[in-house]
Amino acid sequence: MPAIFIYSKPLLLQKQFRSAIPVEESSMKKTVVLHDKEVRVELSDAAEAQVKNLSEPLVVEVHLIMGCMVVKRVWFKPPSEIETLPLLDPLRICFRVVKYDKKCRISHIDSGDEEPTDFPIVADKKAFVPNWLKIDFHGGKWAGEYGYDPKGSSLFF
Repeated sequence: MPAIFIYSKPLLLQKQFRSAIPVEESSMKKTVVLHDKEVRVELSDAAEAQVKNLSEPLVVEVHLIMGCMVVKRVWFKPPSEIETLPLLDPLRICFRVVKYDKKCRISHIDSGDEEPTDFPIVADKKAFVPNWLKIDFHGGKWAGEYGYDPKGSSLFF
């Protein structure tokens, strides 16, 4: 099964464009701890309903991609050997700082032809973990977006 993803804005524009995924007030809000940092997670009503219909686990892989550029992606994949945490049964979550070895092009990353590897110099992932994650399900596809609070993250703001 190929991974499903949504394109996230380049990191430097994230501050200007706060969120492309609107989440209603009635949406489900949860907090999960990834690498010793609390992350606010919001699921739209549609995403919450779709989670209840899942017959098998689904992993939300939150990636910060490093290399010749910094790119953010949220992937929805079947379980693998990557360590995950429960989010909302059977939905699981993980955060990784990764790199791609073959090419440094967004089109290559988005094609899903290559599995990323962990970025070698990131020892303390806590500094890179986002402050929030939004998950939606629309048009028969999962969508996700994450970001950093200006006051909650000293990494980029």
